[in-house]
Amino acid sequence: MVRQTIKEKTGGTIKAKLYPANALGDYTVVQERVALGAVDMACQTPSSAADKRFQLPYFPYMFKNFAQAEKNYRVGAPFVKSLKLFIRNRASSSWRPGRYISAESP
Repeated sequence: MVRQTIKEKTGGTIKAKLYPANALGDYTVVQERVALGAVDMACQTPSSAADKRFQLPYFPYMFKNFAQAEKNYRVGAPFVKSLKLFIRNRASSSWRPGRYISAESP
């Protein structure tokens, strides 16, 4: 389904080959390969091996309750804005530009 959507949206100019279930290695290996250009793109949780701050959204007990978590993870919340800024800065420094795709990318 993903491959078909990519084909339709790009008029067939972009072809996708999917590798499910860690076929290319675990997420740390795949992230490294994306950074090196050996893998074009990955849709996964960023590895904290690249930067420990990637663990921040998964830190246990960050919020006291669900209401507080919901408030801080909503679109436009200061916590979310800080994370986006960190990821953008990270993408423009050591990551290969153009390899990171966000929901706001055109």
